[in-house]
Amino acid sequence: MPIAPGRSRTAALFAAACLLAVVGGAAGHPLDLPGPVTSGYGAGLFSVDGASNATFSLAEGGTYYLGVATDDSSSHVNATVVYNQTLAAQLNESGSAASLVSLAPGNYSIELEGQGRAALGWDFTDGSVQDFPDHETVVAFLRPASAHLDIVVSLGNAQAIHLEVYDDRLLPVTAANVTTSGSMSVELPASRDSSAYLIAWVVSGSPGVFGLAWSSPAPVPLAPDPVAQILGAVLWIAVPVLIALLVFVALGRRRRGRP
Repeated sequence: MPIAPGRSRTAALFAAACLLAVVGGAAGHPLDLPGPVTSGYGAGLFSVDGASNATFSLAEGGTYYLGVATDDSSSHVNATVVYNQTLAAQLNESGSAASLVSLAPGNYSIELEGQGRAALGWDFTDGSVQDFPDHETVVAFLRPASAHLDIVVSLGNAQAIHLEVYDDRLLPVTAANVTTSGSMSVELPASRDSSAYLIAWVVSGSPGVFGLAWSSPAPVPLAPDPVAQILGAVLWIAVPVLIALLVFVALGRRRRGRP
């Protein structure tokens, strides 16, 4: 479908604003963006090396997780979320951390200081099916029980949905364009599976809603080794007997040594 001249100009301005945001963040200088640049359920991911800021819009109020991550313990990220010139949430941590916050729908700004990454994820910790409008981007926070994730996608009227998964350090794990409803398996790094971030948006399709769900099986405990069990039982019996025998031998030697 041809794009109207007004829409083309708007798209160009949007692309220029995004480019300035990337350049400003990489240079480590604050950047004031005019009006919301993203809209959806959650926001991010944001990178910072020094100081930067951005604006976004939440389509729906509710519980979110403000998360930050660094590559080592010597670095930190201080993330501040502001709503109507009022502090709405703040997190200043090293490593990997996330804080549950309650936010209203509307326009926000996020100010970042330090070296690392940050995101604001929709509370999707229960994994049950949730529907989202096709025109909104979803940034969701997950609490998997293990490193294995099964993500279920229902396309609805969409023809393709783009999915990205990040680990608890906000580092990319996988990305894919899903064109059929079904499930997708993801393996998180074993040392970075305490949480995960799922980003999804519709690439093409008719207006409507799309559905997401996920599950993560708990680790299966290792079955006991029967050989080790038998050896343990033998030692449990043999050690006391051996000790008693040594004591008996020692007492016998003492008696024989008396005049």
